Amino acid sequence: MSTIRVRCLVQQCTKATLRLQDASEVTINRGIIIFVAFLKHAQLDDVNKLAKEIATVRLCESDDGLKTIVDLPGDLLIIP
Repeated sequence: MSTIRVRCLVQQCTKATLRLQDASEVTINRGIIIFVAFLKHAQLDDVNKLAKEIATVRLCESDDGLKTIVDLPGDLLIIP
């Protein structure tokens, strides 16, 4: 049995703003927000696997069928 070391939540948005501790902001327009949680014992290999999975999983419907995040127009905001 494998241990879960990374979790993520994928959310579509029309606009999003992330305010950082130093008062700076990151803003995206229509696109995808990915919240990532690194759990105990997470390793670099886990991050690489998650990135590949996020880039290749077909999540969004379109007239042409299911699309990956890479295929979609729009912005991407990843929040660790």
